[in-house]
Amino acid sequence: MKVIGIVAEYNPLHNGHVYQIEYAKNELNADAIVVVLAGDFLQRGLPAVMERTLRAKAAVDAGADVVFEMPTVVATSSANDYALGSIALLHHCGVVTDLLFGCENGSDDDFLRAAKAIEELEGTETFSDTINLFKSQGYSFAEARAKSICKMKPELSEAFLSSPNNTLGIEYVRALLHFKSDIKPNALPRVGAQHGSSRTLDQYASASLIRDMLSKGDDVAAFVPEATKHLLYDVTSPMLFPDDFSLLLHQRLIEEDSFKRYLDCNNDISNKIRKYRDAFVSYDKFAQLLKSKDLELSRIQRILTHILLQISDNHRNLLHRMDYETYLHLLAFSNQGKVLLKEMKKTAYLPLFQSPKEAMEKLSQVQQKMFQVDLRAADIYRMVTTNKYHQALPTEYTRKFQ
Repeated sequence: MKVIGIVAEYNPLHNGHVYQIEYAKNELNADAIVVVLAGDFLQRGLPAVMERTLRAKAAVDAGADVVFEMPTVVATSSANDYALGSIALLHHCGVVTDLLFGCENGSDDDFLRAAKAIEELEGTETFSDTINLFKSQGYSFAEARAKSICKMKPELSEAFLSSPNNTLGIEYVRALLHFKSDIKPNALPRVGAQHGSSRTLDQYASASLIRDMLSKGDDVAAFVPEATKHLLYDVTSPMLFPDDFSLLLHQRLIEEDSFKRYLDCNNDISNKIRKYRDAFVSYDKFAQLLKSKDLELSRIQRILTHILLQISDNHRNLLHRMDYETYLHLLAFSNQGKVLLKEMKKTAYLPLFQSPKEAMEKLSQVQQKMFQVDLRAADIYRMVTTNKYHQALPTEYTRKFQ
């Protein structure tokens, strides 16, 4: 059986995502598709526009067969930990044969070549010194890293290494190498609007543009599949945006004098947050206020989310000690997925569960610490949703599995 794995956020699920799912079925001849979906808080440090169970159901309606939730500590991490943590789930579920990921350009071999080259360089003193040299010339860390790789591995293209989707794709392949996985990587060039683009192209628009349109009340029906249209227009599902979390984040910021214990933060950034917190107006404006040449917006947003969710360096250290062996938290599945799940119960190396009650029965103490972060993130997302829409929502313990 050919089972395709996809790592996704679906924030929200749009026509480009559906193209990827259909490509897996029609071009790669997938018998089933397993999705590892980021939860209520995402890799660029932003809350999801719709909560994760709604996005998981939309994914199944669009053709996915099994959807697992990515642990929150993984989902809000930088590219390397994000890739390792998500690929670990696909590798350890024991049934996935192929990985399909989006990219700006490049072949499967290009990604494998780049991943192997970076593996050779990572951690070496020469590589670190070269990165620091470029940073001293005013380049951001991401730019300095790409330039350093190209200087030491001139066969690689800086343009290829620098595009956001390619960066993540390379990290996925590095993760496959880390786990010595037999999963075959497949790169799929993006169709339509480019990552983060403010323009539309035919029926395609970037997720960031769609979110911006939603925040303004604009119609996005032309750019999303029926599954997302149903959530947006038929049942009018609650939607949240970063500034909806402003009050709670502001409270967190005034309660503490130091933030360096939080993931991705350090003493200098902690001091900067403390220096400017009295100027806090909203989540978005505060992130923009802290941004600088050597402090990218995505990192700031991740730090603010880690403060909000109380995710510390200890959580990342725990993740590393576990070698990313977390758990398979089931969010949704199709009829075909039901068959696949029976097979996973025989092959999966990690505990598989649906409810928190079941999780506490199956998870080790270390895994429970990671899962508690997921529960806290879900509670915060639910609390902000309830406050905005003035309606009580089910908790993780009372939610009915659909």
